Amino acid sequence: MRTKLVFLLIASLTVSTLSAQLTRLGFVSDQEVLRQMPARAEVQKILDQETVIWEQRFQSRQQEMQVYLDSVTALDTQLQALKDSMAMRAQSQPAPNQDSTALDTLPLAGDFARLSGILDGKKKELLAYYHRIYGKDGVLNRRNAELTQSILEKLHATISEVSTTLELSVMLDASALLYIDQDYNYTEQVMEALNIETQRTR
Repeated sequence: MRTKLVFLLIASLTVSTLSAQLTRLGFVSDQEVLRQMPARAEVQKILDQETVIWEQRFQSRQQEMQVYLDSVTALDTQLQALKDSMAMRAQSQPAPNQDSTALDTLPLAGDFARLSGILDGKKKELLAYYHRIYGKDGVLNRRNAELTQSILEKLHATISEVSTTLELSVMLDASALLYIDQDYNYTEQVMEALNIETQRTR
């Protein structure tokens, strides 16, 4: 939304000055250029390799949590069976005997409470670990930004050089445009300046 507002502002300023001077406009699809840059493919290869490593670490933690989950589930099943047994005995035995039956369940109940606490902790750790890796500010996104920074700097510098060479007053990003004549599309010129092979359509 912000990019569209910026474009509309630039467009308004441009229209208001056309009567005073000739303004040369152009646009470029920087995302298309990025996709075609060999360096971007190398970055993606590195990211894919590092992503596999992080996924393996995450899965290892998942498996660790699953062990506790299975144990808690098994204990819960046993506790439920004992509770059902106690309920049946309570109907057939005097009240004093119910206390001895309840005591039999205490060790199992203690194990259940202990493992449940550990499981809750593991779940929180796993969620935090997930956000640490895959979150908006996670390891992989930061790594992507780090590896891509030099590529973006090279792309922006090339766009600036092409704009100067072609004596353009304004160079816009294609993603901010709703419509503009393709005669103002200088994506191929930017790609050629980066030594990327293209098929000329203009």
